[in-house]
Amino acid sequence: MMNAKQKVLVWDRFIRFYHWLQLALLVGLWLSMKYDEVDLHMQLGLALLALLLVRFIWGYFGSETALFKSLQLHPKGALDELKQELGGSERIHIGHSYLGSYMVLAFWILLLIQLLSGLFNSDDILSDGPLYAYVGEEYYEWFKALHSSNVDYLFALIAIHILAIGYFCLRKRGYLRAMFSGYKNKDIASKPNIKPGLWPILAASLLIALTLVF
Repeated sequence: MMNAKQKVLVWDRFIRFYHWLQLALLVGLWLSMKYDEVDLHMQLGLALLALLLVRFIWGYFGSETALFKSLQLHPKGALDELKQELGGSERIHIGHSYLGSYMVLAFWILLLIQLLSGLFNSDDILSDGPLYAYVGEEYYEWFKALHSSNVDYLFALIAIHILAIGYFCLRKRGYLRAMFSGYKNKDIASKPNIKPGLWPILAASLLIALTLVF
C-alpha cells in the first residue's frame, strides 16, 4: 500500500549545481560562437567538460538518484510510460523516469561528442583546441565536420527537453521546482539515500577555475 503524498528530497546539491551550471555554460558557448569569441568558446567548452567529468564520477559514488544504475533504460518501460502520459496519467518515480533516463543518456552522448570533437578543432587563424596539434589534416577536417553537424542534434534535443519540461509544468508535476529545491511531492514507500554533494561541487569549481585561468 502506498504512503500518503510527502515531500521527499530526490536531488542532492551537486546534481542541482551541475544542472544549472551546465545550462549557463551551454548558453555561454552558444553566445561565444555567435559573437565569434573563439578563445572564450574553447575555455567554456573545457569548463563544461570538467563539470561533466565530475558528474560522471558522481554517477558511481553519489546519491542514489545520481547513480548510473538508477537510470531506467528499459524500452518496454519507456513505451508504457509514454502510453500513460498520452492517456493523462502519471507514472510514479523518484529520480529519472524511463523517458527521462533515455533523454539523459542521449544528451550525454551528444554532449560528449560535441566537447571531445572540439578538443581537435581550430578556427584556422589564431585559436586551436588543446589536441589540434596531435591530428593530421584529414582527421582535423573530420572532427571539424562532426563538431559542426552534431551541434544541431544537440540543440534539437535541448529543445525537446524544454518542451517536455513545459508540458510537465502545465501538468503541475513540480519537476522544475524540484531542480531548484531538490524536493518532490510523491507517494513513495521509502526515501532515496541522498548525500550532501558538497565535495563534487568543490571539485568541479576547482577544475573549472583552472580551465578558465589557464
